[in-house]
Amino acid sequence: MKRIKKKSWTEIVAAQKDEAKTYKTSNSFYVGEYIDHKKFGVGYIQDSFGNKVEVLFEDKVRTLIHMVMF
Repeated sequence: MKRIKKKSWTEIVAAQKDEAKTYKTSNSFYVGEYIDHKKFGVGYIQDSFGNKVEVLFEDKVRTLIHMVMF
């Protein structure tokens, strides 16, 4: 599996907000995607493991759950 370089917050905020998918636990997300979380704002998915994703938000990295698609 190819590893994607983790991005800094500065690189993330340069991206357009309209790229971000709305965060819902019923959605599937992949490394490299942007999400728009109701509470935390726009974030960048920098890692994925099982039903969890590691998301870089402006204030800190958070672990969120998502639907795993097989």
